[in-house]
Amino acid sequence: AILVAFTVQRYPRKSTSEVLEGFFDIWSRWEWPNPVLLGPVRQGRPDGWLCGNVWNPIHNRRDGAQVCPILTPVYPAMNSSYNVGRSQLRRMRYEFERGRMVVKDIINGKEGWGKLFEEDGGFWRRFQAYVRVIIRWGTEGDGEGWFRFVESRLRVLVAGIEGNEGGIEVHPWG
Repeated sequence: AILVAFTVQRYPRKSTSEVLEGFFDIWSRWEWPNPVLLGPVRQGRPDGWLCGNVWNPIHNRRDGAQVCPILTPVYPAMNSSYNVGRSQLRRMRYEFERGRMVVKDIINGKEGWGKLFEEDGGFWRRFQAYVRVIIRWGTEGDGEGWFRFVESRLRVLVAGIEGNEGGIEVHPWG
């Protein structure tokens, strides 16, 4: 929603198709990790606020290490996409570029709007190997905590695999 709002701010008097074209054009070319901001980030704590760490890559190295900062427009500004790693950003860039090309073809009359909503069937043909993780737990109440734990360990695994110099690309998909 923040990416859409950012796009609409830049195209306030454009048609829906022009805004959609602009959306894919902006995000396929965005120079990450430059943050996406809907307005200025308020650094001072408002009266009555007892907590709230504002996103600040200069003072907080964890904020500076984030690859896809999309900041919330309210106090305290936080990265709404803090879980996005290099592999997810790579996939997002691919989809933004694919969307840009499809919308271009639609506007030029080569395709209909339905093309934009078709799945990219090439995903399963692009790679030689896959790892499938199935998460199971005993009782219904245990599931959420166990799922979060496994999800956090998978993020560490993906970062570790990508951190190696072997040139391995990881594309988490769920």
